[in-house]
Amino acid sequence: MTTPSQAADQFTSNTEVEHQPAWLAIQDALESLQKRLRIEPMEMLKLSTHFNCTVRTKLADCQSFGDEGFLQKSYLFILRSAFVSDFNQFKKSIADHPLLETIEATNRFLEIVGADGMPHSGDLHGIRVDEDVAASNLDFVDNMERAIEQLLAYIEKISSEADQLHDRLTQFKSGMKAQAACVG
Repeated sequence: MTTPSQAADQFTSNTEVEHQPAWLAIQDALESLQKRLRIEPMEMLKLSTHFNCTVRTKLADCQSFGDEGFLQKSYLFILRSAFVSDFNQFKKSIADHPLLETIEATNRFLEIVGADGMPHSGDLHGIRVDEDVAASNLDFVDNMERAIEQLLAYIEKISSEADQLHDRLTQFKSGMKAQAACVG
């Protein structure tokens, strides 16, 4: 395992660090990743907050008590089908969010410079919607509440990973500056 100061040694020599293309490339990459790790989690949290507020209202309308007539059952079927579609669409937007790519890029960067990364441990595939949208499914609302909570917990976990990776980049950058000061 290479420490940040050892990585700095790989990219520095007896000349000024600021004049080294490798150092500038590392600095640019660090700054870009740090910026993305601050902005993208906020964007994802903004999406999830909006979704959470909207979806809770819609989910309350999907409640079935088992004694609905034909028209009410038809209406519940339509509402629940739309709800499942909205949920799946939001889940896909989270899976495709740039933050996940930024986390991967940050881990690759840290690996290249010999610092510890942080493996991404989230899994969206385990979050399942209740596909039984019939009015006779009295557990639909509870099942969907669980799926919503799992999705929101996943988003919080991803945001926390981004914060931790940002901190690791900051520590690495501090080590590089300290090493550069010693060399200079």
